[in-house]
Amino acid sequence: MIKDCVKSAVEQHIGTSIQADGGNLLNDTAKNKIQSISTTQFYSLMESVFASLSNLIIQTKQIREVIHQHCAETSTLHFLRQEMDKALETCCEVGQSRASTLLSTRDEDVKKMSKDDILTYMKLPQEFINKCEQVLSNSKRINVLRTTMTSQGQLFLEEFDKTRISNLNLLLHNESWKPAPQIPVQFQLYVDEFAPTDMTRYDQNAEGKKTFAYLMIQNTNFLVCQTMLNLVSMINEYYEWFGPQYQHFITPIDIGNKLFNLVSTFNTRMNRLVLGAGALNSAANLRSITGKHLLLSSECANFLLHFVPFLKEAVLKRSNLQQQQMLTRQLDSFVHDCSEHRRKIFDQLTAIMSDTIDSVVDKAIHQFKWNDVKDEDPTPLTELIKNLNFLQSAAVQFLESHPEDLSLFFGKIIKMCFDKLPSCLRTLNKSGSIHAKGKAAVRKGVVKLETSITKWTAQCHINNVDFSVIEDAIKS
Repeated sequence: MIKDCVKSAVEQHIGTSIQADGGNLLNDTAKNKIQSISTTQFYSLMESVFASLSNLIIQTKQIREVIHQHCAETSTLHFLRQEMDKALETCCEVGQSRASTLLSTRDEDVKKMSKDDILTYMKLPQEFINKCEQVLSNSKRINVLRTTMTSQGQLFLEEFDKTRISNLNLLLHNESWKPAPQIPVQFQLYVDEFAPTDMTRYDQNAEGKKTFAYLMIQNTNFLVCQTMLNLVSMINEYYEWFGPQYQHFITPIDIGNKLFNLVSTFNTRMNRLVLGAGALNSAANLRSITGKHLLLSSECANFLLHFVPFLKEAVLKRSNLQQQQMLTRQLDSFVHDCSEHRRKIFDQLTAIMSDTIDSVVDKAIHQFKWNDVKDEDPTPLTELIKNLNFLQSAAVQFLESHPEDLSLFFGKIIKMCFDKLPSCLRTLNKSGSIHAKGKAAVRKGVVKLETSITKWTAQCHINNVDFSVIEDAIKS
């Protein structure tokens, strides 16, 4: 009866017989025909199928109710009452099975649907599931059709994720690793969905500039690359799938896994491109990885470190306890990886400056002809000031919103100077190779370095710099 009900509804829409051998609902010709019709036509077909099945279930329910009334008066009909309960349950289960067969013919079509289309597509089967469960007196949960919906939801989500991961990788391949020159308000609004910002920021720009130089998380600024803006937009897209209207075919744990993979892909690829110097062979065609590139990638990682806890809080609110535990482990793992990435960036920056200082201190100062220097001639100390000034300017540009990070990082650089320079100056003084003119040139270079360090440390929130160790080395 159920098979004939579905068969009749389908044949009216596709204009051909769907008779198949054995217990199968569809023959190959019918499957091909159903796969070839438009989404709108298929939706109309399924409306007819579900309407026919619903009428059949209602009729079965009415018969059951009549039997139940007689069973209340005549206890000998109790067995018949049980049989009618089973018949109604079977009607719902087989009806869902036949509907699932039809839905499965559109697997490939599901992958290409838009968000609105997939929601409309899933509405009919969900309504039919609700009707089935409403008529069953024992509140039995039938999962046949629900399983098909979840399976197709997975197909849709896989394609959705695949497209965006591919796009993210392409954006990173073409990333120039410069701060985004202008950040439209919309991207800040995406961030504010999770971490609200002081709205006066928008009021100040209402009559003038509609873009920002930074992304902000609760009044803390972050310089970010262009791809980070695209990532923020993608995160917003993924998060929308946590909405209750989607959870009957896409589960929070499934979308949570994809969201975790998205941010992890960004962090991992950024690591390889900047810290691992892969950007030298990317479309950006960088000649070298500079301190600014490293600091920008550090700020992108730092933005995610500040943003993900807010994202995590929002995601967990839309998940059950078991899902919360799994998602928490994943997001906490990402935070750890991102923190390690940022630590390695600063280690690399420190190592670069250590090599630079070593080059000046161990080689250039000793090999330089100090006795022949003229007033405006560059010296190794001049070169050291130049390199330190470049790094300090970059550090202030990227870290000025994070004074603790700025102070800690540049403080390490200054400490390296103070650790390495004094012994070199003592050796130079005691060598007897430089005359009074040469010593005066060294002294002049050291004074310029001290003046520069005083200015830099003030800008980097470093207090009480003690130059006595360098002064003593010059006098010795």
